[in-house]
Parts: sequence; C-alpha cells; structure tokens
Amino acid sequence: MSCIYFLSDLHISKSPHHYPLVLDFFERVKTEAESLYILGDFFEFWWGDDHNYEPYLQWEDFFASYPLPICFLPGNRDFLCGQSFYHKTKWTPITAGSQLSFGNHKIALFHGDEPGLQDWSYQIFRKVIRSPLKEILLQLPSSVSKYMSFKARDGRQDFQTYKPLAIQISKWQEQCFSPPDLIIHGHLHHPVIEKYESLTRYQLGCWDNNQYSFIRIDSNGHIALESSVPITYCIKTKAEFSHDQTKRLAEF
Repeated sequence: MSCIYFLSDLHISKSPHHYPLVLDFFERVKTEAESLYILGDFFEFWWGDDHNYEPYLQWEDFFASYPLPICFLPGNRDFLCGQSFYHKTKWTPITAGSQLSFGNHKIALFHGDEPGLQDWSYQIFRKVIRSPLKEILLQLPSSVSKYMSFKARDGRQDFQTYKPLAIQISKWQEQCFSPPDLIIHGHLHHPVIEKYESLTRYQLGCWDNNQYSFIRIDSNGHIALESSVPITYCIKTKAEFSHDQTKRLAEF
C-alpha cells in the first residue's frame, strides 16, 4: 500500500550524525513512501545558497543521493533557499496553498505563517520578504540576508512565546485553488487536529529537543498524526479534549 508523509520544523543546525532520530526517520520512510513533503523550517536558518555553512553542506550531500522524492515548502527560517539549493538536494519547491489529491483527500499545504494568523506586524514583514524582494535579497551580501533571516526567525519566536496565535481558517481557504478537506501545516510547534464542518486542520509539531511529529496518509485515505508529545484535539474552534497519543519512533 502506497503512502505519503508530511513533517515540518526540524530546525536543523548541525551535520547529519548529530540527528540520529531524524536519520532513522528518513531511512525508514524511503522504503515505503511514495513521496515526502517538508513544510518549512527544515533548517534553523538559511540566509542564501552561498553561505557555505559546513553542516548544511553535509545535508545537501545527504539528500543528493536520497532516493525518495521530496517536496519542500519554505518556512520563515529557510525562505531564502534558492535554485542552487534545490538543484543540489533534488528537492521540488512548492508554495503556500499548494494542493494534492491522495487517498480520496484533497489536501492543501502551508508552512503555517501565512495570512490567517493574526500577528499583524509579522504579516507585514512577511509580505515584504516574500515579495519579489526575495530575489534581490539573494543577490545582497550574506551579512544582509543573514540579518533578514534572523529577524524572520526571532520575531516569530517572540510573538509565539508571549501571545497565543489566533487562526482565521477562512484566510487559508482563500489561498487554495479549490476547497480542500484537509489542511496540513507546521510552524506553531504543537501537534493539533482541529475539525471544522467540512475541513480538518492538521498542525504538525516540531522536532526540537529530540521530539518528533509527522503525518502518514495511505492510499486508502487513513491519516495518522504521530507525535512524541500529546496531541490537542479540537472541534471547530474550541479545544474539547487532549489525548496523549505518544508512540515511539522505533515502533513506527
């Protein structure tokens, strides 16, 4: 039975041998998955394809020979990944609101920092850096693009730490070409399953501090959100209950 996987927010900052849990995941997935979708913030930061940060170069080498097709939707930490990066890793870039059909589901993909989160100051900053100015940033000295990359990262950290983020799901629906029945995203670092009338939102958790979070959808349409921390379940917009659905990665 074929399947596809989704994950986000690994925040990689060291070379592959520092991440045995991540490497174990990639090793297991490549033997059974049809494709893998990484929904942003794979790297802790990325300020341009020419920065020559050695640990990241090792990850480029790792994926250059990785056999599973990977689609990548950049996040606020790695939005400056450019064509050179995609050429080396063989990843396929996708954009916010990209959709696919699999297992009788219509799925829309986001990183999670798109319009629809009510953090207005960041949304203004995001609109600027995700405009055609991105191509200009990639041509600037690395010190400038590095500053912009850290600003995007640190500004989000501050807001996320001190103020809970409200979500307008209608704003995300407006960014989709056609109505989905699933929205999958990351960015907010805690696994959530939220059910609306005709839509379910799956929010991936992060991989910080040796945690993990991923979604598997098989060709029959079965969806599994696996997480090393408790998953919050919501009905419409109100949290109804939480349930600890912890599962060891070794059992996956």
